[in-house]
Amino acid sequence: TFTGLKLQGDIGKFGRTELSDISGYVELPDGKVLSGTEWGNMLLWDGGLIKVEISKKKKPCHNGTIEDIFLDEGELITVGADGYIKVWDFDTIDSADITE
Repeated sequence: TFTGLKLQGDIGKFGRTELSDISGYVELPDGKVLSGTEWGNMLLWDGGLIKVEISKKKKPCHNGTIEDIFLDEGELITVGADGYIKVWDFDTIDSADITE
């Protein structure tokens, strides 16, 4: 750090979601945050808590880390370490909720 002070962060954990380094994230218009995980799923944060972990029918969104996430004209775009760029519907992701 430039001032010599260390930045302090909070560690988030929710249910069965393990800790993960975050490479890619985007702040959504309503203040929620969408981040990627090391194992290829997305986490939708509301405040300091994980609202839901997003995957594709029990399979990860990407095979490996989600490196970057963009919001462009109603679509969320993820870039994975697997070499794929995927497009997701913003409204579907933003309104995602926990399913058992």
